[in-house]
Amino acid sequence: TPPWCSAGTMLEFTVKGMGAWGPGFGNWPELLEGIRNGAWVDEAPLKPERIPPRERRRSPRFVKMAVEVMSQACAAADIDPADLAVVFATAMSDMRTNDYMCRVLVDTPAAVSPTKFHNSVNNAATGYWSIATGSHAASNALCGFRHSAGMGLLEAATQVVAERRPVLLVVQDEAAPPPLEHICPSSVDLALAVLLEPVDSDLDSPDRWRLETVADGAEGSVLPQALRDRFAGNPAADLLPFLLAHAAPETGGTAVMLPLNTGLHIRLERGDRKGEAV
Repeated sequence: TPPWCSAGTMLEFTVKGMGAWGPGFGNWPELLEGIRNGAWVDEAPLKPERIPPRERRRSPRFVKMAVEVMSQACAAADIDPADLAVVFATAMSDMRTNDYMCRVLVDTPAAVSPTKFHNSVNNAATGYWSIATGSHAASNALCGFRHSAGMGLLEAATQVVAERRPVLLVVQDEAAPPPLEHICPSSVDLALAVLLEPVDSDLDSPDRWRLETVADGAEGSVLPQALRDRFAGNPAADLLPFLLAHAAPETGGTAVMLPLNTGLHIRLERGDRKGEAV
């Protein structure tokens, strides 16, 4: 068994920027405003300026969601996106485009749109991002179904520690079209991004987090009531308790549990420079 799949693995990193887009908010501050004051907005515009207009017209909603929150996280951290490695995690990838592909292949296979075909692959979002930012850094796209958020966070944190470089994590899923509702009962689109950076050994900072893999038996962290029904069924929402613990600890405390697989959880705690929880 690889070490990162075993209980007891421990990694440390800092959080430097976040992005969010979904039902009732267009960015992270609007999400917090909705939780605190119920001030949800109508559907936020989705027009990621980083993608050139011609490519933006061809890109599916799923790609635009990802690039929007990735841009937000980079802006919040004031970092050049061309230097960032990327980890993209999704439970079911672009379900709308893949539903289209299956329908057309059954009835009129010769009519498959080449554009939709190349947008159907799991790493389409990271491809658009790499081209738009001119990045030559590594990008990984993974699917772990219901455990995608935890798997994505573990992969990103591992790269941060092993390679001593910042990593941009994106976790997202969309509303499932009717054929897939029984597999992924998500009724909303949700995209989240967080920028992780290596820990400075001399830094005592509230941005510092410790990640530890623990044996099953613990419950995953629960979202505030204001979000529970709003994101019901969307696997990407599993990352929200961690982001909220970082940005707004009053909503759920400073220790977080994320499901990693059927036998492990991730435990996240703020840590001081000695690695002790605070």
